[in-house]
Amino acid sequence: MSKKTHTAQAADVEILSLKDGAYKQAAGADTVTDFAHYVIEKCKGFGTPDYKLTDEAKTELYDGYRLRYAQKSKRPIVYAVISGDYYEFDKLTPDQKDKVKEKIEMSVDVAFSFTSNEYGKLANDRPQFHKLVGEWRSATSTYCSNRFKDLTKEAKRILSGGKKGTRNPNLSFAETIDKTMESLKTKLAKCVATKSDSTADQVKFNKALSAFLAVWKA
Repeated sequence: MSKKTHTAQAADVEILSLKDGAYKQAAGADTVTDFAHYVIEKCKGFGTPDYKLTDEAKTELYDGYRLRYAQKSKRPIVYAVISGDYYEFDKLTPDQKDKVKEKIEMSVDVAFSFTSNEYGKLANDRPQFHKLVGEWRSATSTYCSNRFKDLTKEAKRILSGGKKGTRNPNLSFAETIDKTMESLKTKLAKCVATKSDSTADQVKFNKALSAFLAVWKA
């Protein structure tokens, strides 16, 4: 019997066994740690509270993340243009494919080839194409953001010496009620001051609170 090779969707790394997969998982984790050390050294302050990367550094990071996403997860897709709408060509029936007169290829590079102004103009000039480009840009940006969060999390772990943050003790039920009431009072005051919520009734709240506390504190 031939041995099966398990491959993730659009992946470029074969997993041959649990042992092999564990080794590659560990190698991936080590890469994140090694890179976090590199960024900490190159960008002094990275991983510390309130630190903000320079635009140049963040652009370089995101360029790398986009390159990986384009390689692994979001390969180019050919779309058929039918009555101004876009459909994945490979998902059409043979008869539908024969009637297609216009096709385009979309990729991460194409989606991000538009400047912010050019992308914005598409909303008026080519709304359906704008939507398609937006879907690609959004999916790519989410991937990049998640990888950056992974990097930042690892940098913070390194700088803390691997210590986990201290967990606040659980509040008692009575303490939870007190905290909730204070939160409601703050939110009500804000709504009343800004007149942003017609349901924020100070008089009703005061009466309800008094009635509740009369029973709760008895």
